[in-house]
Amino acid sequence: MNTNEKTAKMDIKVKLSILWVIVMFNMLFADVLTLYIPE
Repeated sequence: MNTNEKTAKMDIKVKLSILWVIVMFNMLFADVLTLYIPE
């Protein structure tokens, strides 16, 4: 039962890491995209 708790915590860390990478990629993409939009 202890191993199930460890894998559950690891899954949460992996999901948060993936979410963080996606958010950072979107912010970076938005910043780069605004450089190409003429004002």
